[in-house]
Parts: sequence; structure tokens; C-alpha cells
Amino acid sequence: MEIAADPRHLGARIGVLAVLHTWSQNLQHHPHLHCLVPAGGMALDNSRWITTRRRGFFLPVRVLSRMFAASCSPSSSRATGAANYASRQVG
Repeated sequence: MEIAADPRHLGARIGVLAVLHTWSQNLQHHPHLHCLVPAGGMALDNSRWITTRRRGFFLPVRVLSRMFAASCSPSSSRATGAANYASRQVG
């Protein structure tokens, strides 16, 4: 969500709806999520809807990949940077 709020990428507050299913159709234990993510979000001042500018992907894959990799490696300096980025954006 912090990447979407950054004006360089989308500049909007986004939402997501997720439903946790714990069983499969044949009642076997099979936890999984079903998620709905809109292709845009509300402007940070709530004045309008902002649609993504990218075709095929909601947010920049390269940026998301780097943040994900940083979050998986707590000893890297990128992890600290990603955590700092997230803490600045969430308010």
C-alpha cells in the first residue's frame, strides 16, 4: 500500500478485499486466499479516483520485487530501507 501512495507510482490509497478459505470443495484442509484488488484508488485528498497508468500490472513489478526481496532478507541494508519507506508512508 505504501508503494501505491507514492506519487511516483500511483499517488492513491488502495484497498483490497481478501477472503480466507480453509477447506477445498471436497472438504480437505486447504487454506488459501481469494483476493480482489481494484485497478486504482482514491486520491490522497479523496477528490477523485486514480486509475493505474500501467498496462498489465497494477503497480511497478520491479519496485514490488525489490521491496519483497528486501523484506525477506532482514540483514540486508535494503530491508532497513524498505522498512523505513513503509513506516514513512503509513501514518
